[in-house]
Amino acid sequence: MIVFAREPIFTENGRVFAYQLTFRDGIGNAFASSVAEHNLENSQTNKVSWTELLEGYQSIISVSFSQLLDDIPEDLTPEDTFFEIDTLEVNDDALINRILDLKKVGFRFVCSDKKRINDLTLKFVDYVKVSMNNVAPMDVSNLRSQTINPQLKIIVTDVQTHDNFDRCKPLMFDYYQGFFFLSRKDKPSKDLPASRLAMLDLISELAKPELNIMRIKSIFEHDATLSYLLMRFINNPMVNKSHQIKSIKHAITYLGEVMLRKFVAIVSLTHINEGNTVELLQVSLIRARFCELISSHKGDKQTALTSFLAGLFSLIDVILDRDIQELMQKVTLAPEIETALVDKKGELHNMIRLCIGLESAHWASTFASTAELSVSTEEAGDYFLQAIRWANDFSIPVSKDYPVTKVR
Repeated sequence: MIVFAREPIFTENGRVFAYQLTFRDGIGNAFASSVAEHNLENSQTNKVSWTELLEGYQSIISVSFSQLLDDIPEDLTPEDTFFEIDTLEVNDDALINRILDLKKVGFRFVCSDKKRINDLTLKFVDYVKVSMNNVAPMDVSNLRSQTINPQLKIIVTDVQTHDNFDRCKPLMFDYYQGFFFLSRKDKPSKDLPASRLAMLDLISELAKPELNIMRIKSIFEHDATLSYLLMRFINNPMVNKSHQIKSIKHAITYLGEVMLRKFVAIVSLTHINEGNTVELLQVSLIRARFCELISSHKGDKQTALTSFLAGLFSLIDVILDRDIQELMQKVTLAPEIETALVDKKGELHNMIRLCIGLESAHWASTFASTAELSVSTEEAGDYFLQAIRWANDFSIPVSKDYPVTKVR
């Protein structure tokens, strides 16, 4: 079994353009000897479905030249797949003809600046990656002028903070790769809007042993957007295959307490994320489901909902751009969730840390966390894949904003 990560690549306005996929051998502490050789092979032998993993998004996959000359997996669709290759050092007719054949059917090619990108390579690639750590405005201008392809797009990598993102914008890159969206901004706004405070108050209801159903019903009935999302969700075939539900009361009754708590949490988070990239919510959903699966795996089904909420709210400080301790004064969560989010301790924190390791390709952290949780790497990788599938499916009926696919 392999472990994998997917790093988002954004447009300037925060929409996901594509995911960079990375795979590693997850057995013991052994790493794959070559990312390029193992990306395609491991994904196929371990039954990773590209369509399930990406749900219509475009993907960038590293391949070696020898791998490129082999058969391409059938479920890699040309319109959604980019192959990242090394710099072409020699005019290899067989390799160049293979690249041209793949380009004819729609595959696109990416080259990174790990080595100097020469004129030969620029003849065949559609995208070039440059690290923000070693690029200047003149470099970007030279790259564009060097190629005969007027449509060449430039992806800047290693964008890890919002400050990085802001510094890259004036250089006129086409796309931005990195986890900057998971970090807080340097200058948060002074006050939280009343609408967000109301959603934090609604989230606090989830911490109570017994839900105040009448209060929740009243909140939904007096908020047109919440009502719309609830009815959209409850009448989606994935959730409800037999009943047409037309009232808020019927919808709340039909959901049941556990699903209602989840739905209220997700919709509340959707509201307070307004103005941020939707990818923040997608990552939150993945973490929520992952933590729930780990909790169930350990036999703690009674705490599965708590684990779900811990994962879901693990980015609430980033979403609201506030210190987590400040937020805990405005929202009430279960004590074990506060311990995980504020003190970075406890089993819930270990679950979140394991998911972060998988999503960001921090393999050392991944292996350490699996040991602490007594979960095998194979199981963790499988739960992560299940969480991605669930988030892709679940997000569609929850909000019209999920997911925005195939941004060009």
